[in-house]
Amino acid sequence: MEIKKLTQTSVRNLLNKVKTEFDSIRPKYLDEKSIGFNLDNDLLKCVNGVITISDINLDAKKTDFENAKLLFEKLNNKLTPEDADDERLWTYLTHFIFYRYTKDRWINEEKSSDVIRDRFFYEGSGRLVRTRNAIARLWWIPYLTYNPNGTSEQEKWKYTEAAFSKQEVFVSLFERNMGSYINVRKSFLNFIIENNPPTKEIQFLARKINNLGGVYLLPSLSEEKLTEVLNKEHEDYKKQNNK
Repeated sequence: MEIKKLTQTSVRNLLNKVKTEFDSIRPKYLDEKSIGFNLDNDLLKCVNGVITISDINLDAKKTDFENAKLLFEKLNNKLTPEDADDERLWTYLTHFIFYRYTKDRWINEEKSSDVIRDRFFYEGSGRLVRTRNAIARLWWIPYLTYNPNGTSEQEKWKYTEAAFSKQEVFVSLFERNMGSYINVRKSFLNFIIENNPPTKEIQFLARKINNLGGVYLLPSLSEEKLTEVLNKEHEDYKKQNNK
């Protein structure tokens, strides 16, 4: 398998068509019978250079965690964080190598151009774009959560699995500033693993930790302190909701 990057001009042209000429390009993304994109036919070009790896068979019927594990194990040592913030890479992967996966996982005929932009493109910078692109999210979340020093495969991947366990965990942690800090990620995900809280409580706890950042510098707090806060808020939440 050869991983390439589209040229910046090709990315801009594709994105511009989605933004301003969506009806003309809509079948490429939404038609169930579409076979996707072709470099020559769609007047797209790639930059020189490729990353050669063994095949990655992403499957929309598998969990996000399973697909992320497959992708990260093959690409972990091939990409730097700087590489992984390159829209040319992720746009190529969603439109070519993983077109069918992206379409099957995220797109149907009722989806809008906004969803196409979120899942097929890597528009913008920072946390949100990393979690929205269909393939980038499968690299970035393991990059932030994988523990190579774990004593077993389960230990190495437990935080990644927890991150993908519920959509609310994913959104609450990785689309907020607090998800940028390893101490917060570990404390929050450990709490999720140990307590399996419901969706509304996850939202509640994420707000509490996020608000804590208005009083303290979150990266300066110990994992023990953060765990103490989470446990206290957990008890408060149970009291409030058992009235």
